[in-house]
Amino acid sequence: MQSSLADGVFMAICGEDIVVLNTHDDLYSCLPEAGAHLKISLTAAQGPEPLLAALAEAGLTSAKEPEGRRPIPPLPDKALDLSGARPSLADNLCVVRAVLSAWWRGPGRQPFAEFLVGSEPPENHAVDVELIARLTLAFTQLLPWAPAQGACLYRGWLLRRILQSRGQTATWVFGVRTWPFGAHCWLQVDRFVLDDEPDRVAHYTPIMAV
Repeated sequence: MQSSLADGVFMAICGEDIVVLNTHDDLYSCLPEAGAHLKISLTAAQGPEPLLAALAEAGLTSAKEPEGRRPIPPLPDKALDLSGARPSLADNLCVVRAVLSAWWRGPGRQPFAEFLVGSEPPENHAVDVELIARLTLAFTQLLPWAPAQGACLYRGWLLRRILQSRGQTATWVFGVRTWPFGAHCWLQVDRFVLDDEPDRVAHYTPIMAV
């Protein structure tokens, strides 16, 4: 049998376990050894009726299929090359404005589900890799002056806002691992990771893309 995942609920199979992310409650949980009994897709879970009934009772599934989910891209295998990037004054000012505005909003100051929402690029949007590289480098250079710069959640949220302010976008990917449990997130464009290293993100199983 198959059931649709509830709105705001995402699942990923990590080895023999299934990790659940509920964005409405900002909560991760684990279903130990459930990976052998359930098949998970972006919008649904398939498996034995008693197990699906238990998921429904916990509010993790719904009769209605969730809408607007972004497909999860392949894990990035390259870091974006920033060696030739030369941020302009406008690029640096863009980052400074974003850092200053981040004092008043962002992770910890609004519900988790709300700051996952971002503006979509215009139709027929063209990716400007050079601009993305300049903004990413400017962000990296000015990051020491930003609050909470050590948290991947904050960094991803802030860099994504900076890119969107200049008409660019990147996929914000959330990943999980178990034993020990860990959660991480990063930005990527195609197969290039912007704010991390491929070897690091390879240790995580993607659970959600924004």
